[in-house]
Amino acid sequence: MKEKQGRSFLGKGFLPKILNFLLGGVKKSPVSRLNFAGISPHLFRHMMRQNNVATLEELIEAAKALGINMYLCEMAMHILGLEKGDFIHEVKDVLGVVTFLDISEGGRTLFI
Repeated sequence: MKEKQGRSFLGKGFLPKILNFLLGGVKKSPVSRLNFAGISPHLFRHMMRQNNVATLEELIEAAKALGINMYLCEMAMHILGLEKGDFIHEVKDVLGVVTFLDISEGGRTLFI
């Protein structure tokens, strides 16, 4: 399985490949709409280190260690032209909204 962490032309079709390349993977993903020409992820990581807060990569590793169930959004994957194999192998399944709401009923949900 592929485990892309940097810029990659993932997806099917021209536009999804360009969009996924521009998003840049886990280490380059924009923090918000205020991406400040690509500098916001670097600023945010710096502030996280200063405040002793776990990075996204550290949180993903902690989730793996704790056996957290990770799911992918079927609609977002379809739009972006991505496949389950484009993600870390710990992702349990690809779900639509109705299925996700059904299996998460009564549990705690964190959306990232």
